[in-house]
Amino acid sequence: TGRRWGKSEVSAIQALYYAVFRPKTRQGIVSVTLDHARLSFDVALMMCQRQPLLSALVDKVRETPFPLLRFKHGSEITVRTTAREGIYLRGHKFHRCIVDEADYLSERLINEILRMTLADVGGQLVLISTPRARRGLVYRELQRGLAGDPAVYAQQGATWENPNVDHGYIESLRD
Repeated sequence: TGRRWGKSEVSAIQALYYAVFRPKTRQGIVSVTLDHARLSFDVALMMCQRQPLLSALVDKVRETPFPLLRFKHGSEITVRTTAREGIYLRGHKFHRCIVDEADYLSERLINEILRMTLADVGGQLVLISTPRARRGLVYRELQRGLAGDPAVYAQQGATWENPNVDHGYIESLRD
C-alpha cells in the first residue's frame, strides 16, 4: 500500500496474534535500520503494556542490544537490522520474518539471508513496503498475489485512497 496506511502497525498486531496463538515460535522484525524495525516492535510492546491480558502473557522484555519480547509460553518477537549485509541475522532461525520497507533491501539480501532464517521450519516471509520499482522483488511478489497465487497474500491501496490522510495536502504534493 501507499504511504501512511499503517503497514507497520498492522504488522505489529499480526506479530502479537501469531506469538500468542503459536507457542514456542520466534519472529523477527527486520528493516534497513534498527530504528525502523522498532516501529512495529514498539507498537506491539505498547499493546502488551496497555492490555492486562497481554501483559499477563509477557515473560521478558529486553531493549538492547536488539529488542526482544518473550512470552511465558516460549514465543518471541525480536528486532534486527539488515545493516552490514545482514550480519546480525546470520545464524538466527525464525518461524516468521517481517521485513518492513522491504523494497529498500537488495533482492540478494532477501533471498540469501532472510529466506534462510526461515529454512529450518519453512517459515513465513512477510514483505511490507510501498513498491518503488515495477521490476523489483516486492512488485513481482505483489503481482503473484494479485494473480491468485495461493502462496502469496497481496494487499494494495494508493496513498490518495487512504481515508486517514489529509487529502488536500496529498493533492498539493501531487501537483
